[in-house]
Amino acid sequence: MKKYKTRWFRKWSYKKSISDQTLLDGIKSFESGIGNISLGSGLYKLRLAGQGKGKSGGYRTFLVYKKDHVAIYIYGFNKNERENISDRESQLYRRLAETFLNLSIVDFEIAVAKGELIELEE
Repeated sequence: MKKYKTRWFRKWSYKKSISDQTLLDGIKSFESGIGNISLGSGLYKLRLAGQGKGKSGGYRTFLVYKKDHVAIYIYGFNKNERENISDRESQLYRRLAETFLNLSIVDFEIAVAKGELIELEE
């Protein structure tokens, strides 16, 4: 399974000092079924712990996920800055999830080559 973050998410996670290992650990936790919140269309809300704070003082992230295929972090925010996303944003991210899940292998390769998707390093 390929694991990515979008260019926007890379910038955001860098500013928040969220490592690729933290993101990979989040996917592992997600795959175990802990705290999964489905928003439909392959989009999930995933909580990540902040450095030294635990999940309650951490971040909310949005993950496009299809088992044994792909996981893509697309958006995130600090839980103390914002309660949740709006219905309009949720619809937008679900459409984005559908688009990502319908990409071909070649489309993914092009997105990586253009820097739109960045593969998570294990």
